[in-house]
Amino acid sequence: MRLTEEEGIGVADASGGMKFEEFNRWRDRLGDLVHDGTGLAREMDLGTLADQMVELERRVRSEVFKVLVLGEFKVGKSTFINAMFGRKVLPAYATPTTAIINEVKWGDPPRALLYPRNGGAGQPIEVPVDELEDYVVIPEEDPDRPSPYERAEVFWPLPLCRDGVEIIDSPGLNEDQGRQDITLTYIERVDAAIFVSGNRGKLSLDEMGTVLGIQPVLGESLFFVCNRINEVEPEDRDRVKRAWRRSLSGLLPYEDRLFFVDARGALRARAEGRGDLEETNLPEVERRLQRFLAIERGRVKILVPAHHMARSLKEVRSSIKLQRNLLDTSLEDLEKRVDEARVPLDRAERERLSIVRAVETNIKEVRLEVQDAAEWFLTELAEKCTAWSTEVESKSKIGMLPWQARAQMAAARDELLKQFGLKIQAAFQEWQKRSLAEIIEARTEKLEEELGDRVRQLSKDLEDIQIQVAGVDPPASIQLEEPTASERALAAVVGGMFGDIGLAFIGARFGFKSMMKSFLPQLGVATAAVLLGLTPMGLLIALLGTSAIQAHNRADAVRAKLKDNVAQGVAGELRARSDADSAKIADGIAQKFEAMKTALDRSLDSEIKTVQEGIDAALTARKNREVDVRKRRGELGALDERLNELESSIGDLVLQVAT
Repeated sequence: MRLTEEEGIGVADASGGMKFEEFNRWRDRLGDLVHDGTGLAREMDLGTLADQMVELERRVRSEVFKVLVLGEFKVGKSTFINAMFGRKVLPAYATPTTAIINEVKWGDPPRALLYPRNGGAGQPIEVPVDELEDYVVIPEEDPDRPSPYERAEVFWPLPLCRDGVEIIDSPGLNEDQGRQDITLTYIERVDAAIFVSGNRGKLSLDEMGTVLGIQPVLGESLFFVCNRINEVEPEDRDRVKRAWRRSLSGLLPYEDRLFFVDARGALRARAEGRGDLEETNLPEVERRLQRFLAIERGRVKILVPAHHMARSLKEVRSSIKLQRNLLDTSLEDLEKRVDEARVPLDRAERERLSIVRAVETNIKEVRLEVQDAAEWFLTELAEKCTAWSTEVESKSKIGMLPWQARAQMAAARDELLKQFGLKIQAAFQEWQKRSLAEIIEARTEKLEEELGDRVRQLSKDLEDIQIQVAGVDPPASIQLEEPTASERALAAVVGGMFGDIGLAFIGARFGFKSMMKSFLPQLGVATAAVLLGLTPMGLLIALLGTSAIQAHNRADAVRAKLKDNVAQGVAGELRARSDADSAKIADGIAQKFEAMKTALDRSLDSEIKTVQEGIDAALTARKNREVDVRKRRGELGALDERLNELESSIGDLVLQVAT
């Protein structure tokens, strides 16, 4: 990719935000700090905590930015990505082409790996990049045949990818349901998505239905590209751009999320080294995308694990304090205290199991509640179809000539059906934002009332066990420290981040309400499968051929009757799928609560094990160092100094990233 320094990767935007180079340095720095923290935990014999920090380091160092390119077939998605390469790497034809997900990653020399479906033999198959299209293109002789491969990895020396960005080319939407599902199930995993359209005035009704379905999942991470702007006459381009902005009203969070591009021209300009690349507007898309990833997503990828790391270091500090307090305790007294601690530790374990069972009960209840609400909503939606039939209109002409009537009525039927689909989409979005969100919030408040104090008390009980074993008075051991500047920054920034639900559950700072900040943005993910089944194209596929909306030459197949028939067909389809769709929605919400339960269980289990391991380590250390107390005190002092340096470094990193 030939970019000038002002255009290029690793250059800060005008606001002075994070650069890719800066993100990579901070990511590497955080990985080093987590690695050092793991060493401290190991030296304190805190095996469970050390294992968690090993996993945290792996996640930090492997962080990449995933960018999904999606859209209907024949809009130029693959050409758009090939323009970034500067040569044709991914197959791009005038017919539906891409059969599987293609992940473009950094690699030199170029190569490609194919992953067999259903795990295959467990090993990917390497193929030459030049032969890739022989494996990933939809076969013309049998377009319905599923691909034997799940996805392809394409490794290419693309500068954007060198900085930790993966570009994902996807099968076209609204062409084949199976291939569409491949694309839609990938959405939850991406940091940003670029929706490419080849329409010159605005999104088509089918495209609009899809965007309405995925926008709640992607939010501000969704970019729009109007491709082939070069095919619009220069004097008409401003009008086309205004029409596009009007059609995206309410869906476009910022002006810099919409671009007008000549992807084919950009591909030729890059491949031939011509100087008119800027005129294609592709470099502007790249610059805006880079800034969004480095600044918005980059902060999340640094601050969330930094928050987790800061909490882990506090556990190490507690263990150091415990061992230091025990140095002057006789082995006999220490063994007695450890034996006495077994009972409250067992009680803590029973309380953990009780809390988890209570959450499981709530999950069953919320699943039934959501399913009932969804079934009622879908039934109500079916009833609205009659009223909607007076609001929708078809502009398609319906004549009375027999040889034209069938095709004309089919066109009018499809247009009406698309309008019904959009109304369903809008109603669904409103229900999701209001009714479904209210159910989730009410359930979360119930969990907080029933279990919040119990969880916090459990953490306090574990602290008391440590105090009991240490043999000090509680007032002397409990010091309310003022939060540091880095802790205040973390509280302000991480609290509103869209991150892992599990990161809301960290020690005594656990809160069901804090979990909501991660949960609510994911409601779109939980309901996307149903919502996308109700796009205009989804309804057309479901209803095509049913007696309610067949296009034929009967006397009642005039415009007014046709609207009534379409309304009845859509209403009937909504009723028919009500049970299955409401169950899907309920399952999606229950899965999110299951993730919350698993994270809570792991957090509490880790706390109990860490306290147990800390006590066992203190007892072992005391037995092994009965004679040389002074030496152990010096070792703990050295560990404490290293811990201070680590906490200071984490704090400095947080302040740099968050401010």
